[in-house]
Amino acid sequence: QSEVAWVRPLDLAEELFDATSAKEVLQRCEQLWTPWTRAGCPSQAGNSVPNVPEAAFMLRRLATSGASCSRAERSSLSREPFVRGLISHIVASACHCSSADERCQAVANTVWSLAVLAGPFLYAEEMAAIVEEPCNFERGIFRPSQVADLCWGLAICQHEPTRLESFVEVIATTEGGLRAYNQKDITTVLWALATLRPPPSAMVTLLRSTPLTWGGSGRQADVSWAPLDLSTDQLSTCAWALAVMGAAEAPQLLRMWQDICERSDSFLKATNTRFSLLRIHQVALTLEMESSYDPRALHGDGRKVMAAARRAWNRDSGNVRSKHVSHLQREIGTALATLGLNALEESNVAG
Repeated sequence: QSEVAWVRPLDLAEELFDATSAKEVLQRCEQLWTPWTRAGCPSQAGNSVPNVPEAAFMLRRLATSGASCSRAERSSLSREPFVRGLISHIVASACHCSSADERCQAVANTVWSLAVLAGPFLYAEEMAAIVEEPCNFERGIFRPSQVADLCWGLAICQHEPTRLESFVEVIATTEGGLRAYNQKDITTVLWALATLRPPPSAMVTLLRSTPLTWGGSGRQADVSWAPLDLSTDQLSTCAWALAVMGAAEAPQLLRMWQDICERSDSFLKATNTRFSLLRIHQVALTLEMESSYDPRALHGDGRKVMAAARRAWNRDSGNVRSKHVSHLQREIGTALATLGLNALEESNVAG
């Protein structure tokens, strides 16, 4: 019999959630698997290895507790032998989970945790090994929250899967389809896919093929993420994502734009006005340049919100310290650097 006293998931959760800091969570985890810890946390060590779902749960709990820490503290936490051992074990054994549901949860937890703890540089090979392994996505149906975690982790780590177009199939086959996504999850998924390059055109096709009715103005809403149910930040993010993914003619984007215009006062008063207006300006440019519609003519209040968005964009583009850098700006800046132009011009283009 193994030295490890295996605990039920509920007991494991209670043990770990009693801790208040990342260091305490790490200590609790090490105590739960003392023989494995003493052995140096190898990816395989007989019965003393945590099973994959429990290992992924512990990794997620560590990432959650470390999310509020500084970048240096998160980096230090991710280099702990115990954390390294968990990651190696999950990468090596995720395909061998006893059920598809357990595997889906473990993969989603791991990708999200790697993004929180390590970002785009550390564990890049492990991220690729998980995401590019076909068996991790076979015969499993991911829940909307799990898909959101997967997509967010990929975007934060700047990992563009070689099968990104087919990765949309994971979204299409989620339990309940697109209608099962709440506001937070659909916003996260759309933002993440638009952030990856090139954005998957299959997602736009999926959206267009999904019959949706939208709330507001006497329309009956039968989906939880109708525009009027989205916050101002979520609405501007979803509209921006559709614009970036080339959905200028999609009815969803046009209806979102109409809703943005109807809620122009809310956008101007929101606490995160700056970023919402920057996204709105890019949506307006997309509609103006890539669609057969004039964004000013789609709604009476369109000019008001467009003028505010243009002013915000002009202020932001003149701020050389701005962190809001689009992919287009970054590509232009790279081209200028290659041509050997001076640093001031490069920084102005990069925002």
